[in-house]
Amino acid sequence: MELLLDNNFTKNLNLSEKLGDLQENFLKTNWGEAINNAVDSGLKFILPDFIENEIIDIKNAFVKGGLIDGIKTTIDTTINKGKELLGMFTGNLENMTQAEAIMKNGGLIENVATLLDNIVDKVVKNNLLKESIGNLIKNGKESILNYAEKNIDKVNKEQVKKLKEIDTAIESWEEAFKNQDFKKMQNEYTKIENRIDDILPLEDIINKARKVENLHNLIKNNGKSFDLTEEQKELAEQLI
Repeated sequence: MELLLDNNFTKNLNLSEKLGDLQENFLKTNWGEAINNAVDSGLKFILPDFIENEIIDIKNAFVKGGLIDGIKTTIDTTINKGKELLGMFTGNLENMTQAEAIMKNGGLIENVATLLDNIVDKVVKNNLLKESIGNLIKNGKESILNYAEKNIDKVNKEQVKKLKEIDTAIESWEEAFKNQDFKKMQNEYTKIENRIDDILPLEDIINKARKVENLHNLIKNNGKSFDLTEEQKELAEQLI
């Protein structure tokens, strides 16, 4: 029997990239969205008398001033500094605790504060924003930073929860495999499949998920029979 894999768990994962790069891109996307949303919420708080369209115009001015790329660069700088301070020069993240340590040691919130000042100065200089409004935003930027910290904390806590959920699903699948309960295996397999793209890519989780995927498809393509040769089982292990 051939080893036929659907590769559902890794179809959106560019395996040619280094794991560290995948992890950094994940954090840039999720932390970046949290910071971007914090700017929206913060501007509304700082400028309560402004109507929605005026707030949108100010946010657009920030975007023209390089806010989006600035957020990415800020997170990148934070990660590099955080890893350096923690002595993780070439190592990959093993859990969310390390990610949070990098965020704090790298001074993410402080770096966002600097970014906000630079963006405001730039858009004011380029006449995209009145100086008086720029001063209001700079003076009230603590509100944006509070939203950013709250949003990022929420992202991190959600990641811890999702990682625990997928690890539990993997353990449940393994138990069902031992009991040769394919229906239960399929239920847990679906849970893993639905969660794998939403978690920080960690080596331990990825390897366990691939093992599940390989063995699951071996059995599925074998007519849901658990009568596998040792060679087939070993091959599934080797393809992790």
